[in-house]
Amino acid sequence: MDIHIGEMLARNGRMYPDDVALIERAPAENMRSVITWKEFDDRVNRFANVLISKGVKKGDKV
Repeated sequence: MDIHIGEMLARNGRMYPDDVALIERAPAENMRSVITWKEFDDRVNRFANVLISKGVKKGDKV
């Protein structure tokens, strides 16, 4: 099955919305952030929409 990263994020956001997708650690500040699949998908979509609003198109290098 061929699936691109956007489809994978959307699928995981739907199927596993509350599961952990990323754990960010900042040892110097003794901090740890957890991002769920739903949050990760939402953030990626927001960033993609910003790029689109700036005129970035498929195939452009950013």
